[in-house]
Amino acid sequence: MIDDSPIARYFSESLPGLRVAGILPKTEGAYAIMLRKGNTRLRDELNRLLDEMEREGSIRRLVQQWLGDSVQAVSK
Repeated sequence: MIDDSPIARYFSESLPGLRVAGILPKTEGAYAIMLRKGNTRLRDELNRLLDEMEREGSIRRLVQQWLGDSVQAVSK
């Protein structure tokens, strides 16, 4: 699930392994991907793909293309 509310920040601080990926400027929301508890196969695959996209620069290019340079990335 993708969430754009402060609830995502709360869960990311409360649950090990959950993290906020980025913050849109001038908003209170953040996006998070939430999965069913115990779905380690999907979690691991999403993490692998996100790590690969971050390493090769795909995420930064997509952010710049669609959201501009003003978006703050949140580190792991």
